[in-house]
Amino acid sequence: MNTLITERRSNQVDEAHPVDSSHISNAIRQGLLLQNRTGTRSAVECMKALNVPGSVIGRVLSGGTMRAADWGPAVQT
Repeated sequence: MNTLITERRSNQVDEAHPVDSSHISNAIRQGLLLQNRTGTRSAVECMKALNVPGSVIGRVLSGGTMRAADWGPAVQT
C-alpha cells in the first residue's frame, strides 16, 4: 500500500524555480479540475510536481470558497 507523504516546509524560495504568479494560477486551476475529476490525492501530486507551495495546495484543496473566475464560464440553461 502506498502512503501519501506530505512535506511541511518553511517559506523557502527554491532558487532554481522562481515563483511566477501566472504559473501558480494555472497550476491551481489544473489542480482544481483534477481534484474534481479524479480526487484530491491526484490533485496534490500534480500541484506538487508543478512546484506549487504546500501551504497553497492545502488552502486551495481544502474545500473552501472558490473565486468566480475559477468556476469557468457560466452555463446557459
